[in-house]
Amino acid sequence: MFDARLGKPLEARVRPTYGSDQAPVVVIEVSSFQCPHCLEFRSDTFPALKLEYIDTGKVQWVVVNAAPDAETAREPVFAVGRCLQAQGKYADFADLLFNNGALPAAGLFSVLAKRGGFDDARLKACLQDPGTQREIDADFADYQGLKVTGTPTFFVRKLRSTGARSEARIVGNLPLGYFQRTLNTMLRLP
Repeated sequence: MFDARLGKPLEARVRPTYGSDQAPVVVIEVSSFQCPHCLEFRSDTFPALKLEYIDTGKVQWVVVNAAPDAETAREPVFAVGRCLQAQGKYADFADLLFNNGALPAAGLFSVLAKRGGFDDARLKACLQDPGTQREIDADFADYQGLKVTGTPTFFVRKLRSTGARSEARIVGNLPLGYFQRTLNTMLRLP
């Protein structure tokens, strides 16, 4: 079943999310923990957008972590991201994951252990759970279904009062002002 709030082709399931599910505009961010442009966006642009739009209830931000290469789905950072999401800790660790996404498993786990702030036993159990890989595979299928050609890509969607959905696509780590103009335009739509 498709998620009515997010629109096709996204099925209703748990994803990393910021902000209210009552926000009039939804942004779907498709990004990879191993993408340098995604890291730049998360470091340079996202904090200002979060403050101006997400924290004020104007925008709900939904994250799909995936990449064009299906083999990348087996990289440990994607499983760790999903497992931290299961603990409600994705937002607390997103910056760490983007900053260390290219590390091999041992290096990533060492960085996590130094940081702490999560349930280690739950993380280990989640990493062994076959359901975790199914969720990651579903994220990668979302990437394909959205016809993403590279990361980061953003889908800015608004379900209008007429029932029609308006959408803008932003490809790449564009300047903050571009995101602000796009979001403000969507917010003004009836």
